[in-house]
Amino acid sequence: MPTARLSTGKTVAPLRPPRMHTLRGVQIRPTSFHRFPVSEELVLAEGVSIEASRVVLGDRLSYELPTGDLYAPPVESLPAALEPTWLAAEPLLPPGTGPAMGSLFPASPPVAGGVGLTDPAVEAGEAANLWELTFPLLEREGWDMEAGRQGEPQLRAYQVEAAQALVAQEALLLADDPGTGKTAAACVALRALYQRGWARRSLVICLEHELRHWSRHLARWAPALRVLSVRGDRMQRAQRWSQRAHVYLIGHEALADDILHGTLDPEDLAFDIAVMDDALLLADFPEPVRTAFDRLRARRRWALAGSRPEDPEEWEAIFTFVLGNRTQVRRALAAGEMAKAFEPSLLRRTRAQLEAQLPARSVSQAWIALTREDVSAYDESLAEERHRLSQLGDGAAQDDLTASYQRLADAAALGRAGRLGAKAQAVVDLLADITAAGHKAIVVTRPEGRGQERLRTALDPFGVVVLSAQRDEAELGEDVETFLQRPSWHVLLADLETLERAGPLRGIPYLIHFASDWNPARCRQSEAWLLERSGAGASLSVYEFLTLGTVEERLHRLLVERGWPSDLLPEGASPQDVAGALTLKDWMEGVFEVEVVVRQERVPAPRPAVSTGMLPGTDSLRTNLMELPPAQLLDGVAQWVRALRFDEVETTRAADETGGDLTARRKVEGNTECVLVRCVRSEKNVGVAEAKGLLQAIEPRAEWLGGYLVTTSDFTSACKKAADQSSGRLGLVSGAELWRHLHIQGLV
Repeated sequence: MPTARLSTGKTVAPLRPPRMHTLRGVQIRPTSFHRFPVSEELVLAEGVSIEASRVVLGDRLSYELPTGDLYAPPVESLPAALEPTWLAAEPLLPPGTGPAMGSLFPASPPVAGGVGLTDPAVEAGEAANLWELTFPLLEREGWDMEAGRQGEPQLRAYQVEAAQALVAQEALLLADDPGTGKTAAACVALRALYQRGWARRSLVICLEHELRHWSRHLARWAPALRVLSVRGDRMQRAQRWSQRAHVYLIGHEALADDILHGTLDPEDLAFDIAVMDDALLLADFPEPVRTAFDRLRARRRWALAGSRPEDPEEWEAIFTFVLGNRTQVRRALAAGEMAKAFEPSLLRRTRAQLEAQLPARSVSQAWIALTREDVSAYDESLAEERHRLSQLGDGAAQDDLTASYQRLADAAALGRAGRLGAKAQAVVDLLADITAAGHKAIVVTRPEGRGQERLRTALDPFGVVVLSAQRDEAELGEDVETFLQRPSWHVLLADLETLERAGPLRGIPYLIHFASDWNPARCRQSEAWLLERSGAGASLSVYEFLTLGTVEERLHRLLVERGWPSDLLPEGASPQDVAGALTLKDWMEGVFEVEVVVRQERVPAPRPAVSTGMLPGTDSLRTNLMELPPAQLLDGVAQWVRALRFDEVETTRAADETGGDLTARRKVEGNTECVLVRCVRSEKNVGVAEAKGLLQAIEPRAEWLGGYLVTTSDFTSACKKAADQSSGRLGLVSGAELWRHLHIQGLV
């Protein structure tokens, strides 16, 4: 570069280091850019020449030349902003693969399949090289509306407006309704600022379970940015903070902890851009967490929320972050000048305003990491189900596999009784955003499952209506109409089959799969049916909540391998197509990690009217079980209890025509666990009186785990509800389940 020698010194040798100053209108000859050092296995193609009519240098302009050879100065990186018009005319590197800078730039991560599971963010131990950190300067504009390459994502018009507003304003609250694509707009705005050279280091603060959501969107909309998720314990986070990246992702509590305990050096609290997602939740965080965010220093501050703030606490918490001045915000609140002070920094559009541009259906997946308590409860259920399936071997039917999957998915979602699992808490956080915007939502759960009552209790503050599978279509239609007419009721809790019988669900734009069908094609089919019944022009935002490290993740990966990714199913895929892609071995070994054992055919004890191991009809089943001698039936129940790893089983009430009682014990980590097992011989469904009687029997024994109620028939709805409300103290085993275990034991 030509220089201006302002001072040469009084003597010739040694030379004083000259000073470098900015020159306007500098003409730069074409320069070839290459990655350096050159990898041994990489063959460089001819370099790409960049001819810019104007280059604007950043603020790092003063360099000292060493004494000696003035014609070989050290090379350092300079931030440069290339004019957008120049980039639009000559796009060097559109997102994706292709020859650039004399070599091959790696492709951006895939969008479909396992992206929700594998974090696209940079893993620990990888050092950012100079090329990775400067590549965004040469990337094409993020919101170009011109036709891009096939498969390249494009923003909708209102998202372009949001991205442009974020770039134009240094302080902004983007408060569009949930499900309208705020994250994508923010990612493109980040990309545009890096492309202009206006940002080098950014911070995104979000909920812990949304770190993957942000990583995925940044990989899709700004693939040139190096993204790093800061997670783990303090030592792991400190190691990640020390790595260089364009964008750092971190949870609210983790960031506050790093600031308060010095894990993040005070000098590193300065960022070019700070983004606060889920900003409406700021007011709910403890005061130390909110005040810790005051120490952040950022030239640009953006907040994302699903609606406008309502109460003064929300206004103060959000705009203290956005404006970076708590005193100024409190002064405006005290003077009642919120509109004057904050409206210029607020952009809000509702679904009704954007309805013409919204897609008919959008599907988002959220992957939840379990807490230690959730993992403990899940592992216990997993051990029991693995044992049960190993006993079934190659005789396991699809109903057995589905029942095991549902039980394990529920255990992961709900955790132990008496507390809210991580998955349920994530649903609560999303509903807080949706209801704050004045919308209603459907939460899909299993029909009268053990977790439905616990979930309903957690969602009560939002106003919940439960659609019962026991009601007919006319009654369900009345329930839906009442729900739609009540402004204070925001959540409709039901299973897929009941929803389809309930009739039109107009005006409900959100569907949340909490505990839904394992078959993604079945879910998509039900969503399409709901959209069709909602009328022309309706749009539906679908959210799927799944858990990491569980059967849900293993099933998802297996379906991706078979070509049926749950979030990107081929058009027209049917439930039968997806179900047919999985074999018994896939389920047993791929999902449950149980070896398929080919069981030798057993010769069952001669029993009247039973010739095969097939489950007979309901009437025949009850008759066959009742024909077993009472002592033999109770002995079979005792063997089933031993299969649950209860080593000591004793009879506390001898077998008779009405049944019998057992007490079972086992040693777990030095502690003794006890349960009471009551067997009821009956041709009629067992009612709630039996359930209450068993609960009363174990009530004085608080140290006991609970009890099992086993019957040769089935249970009434009232009895099942009593079990759901027992906080896990009462388990029910129907005649169908009992028959299956007795058949495994060779008793029937």
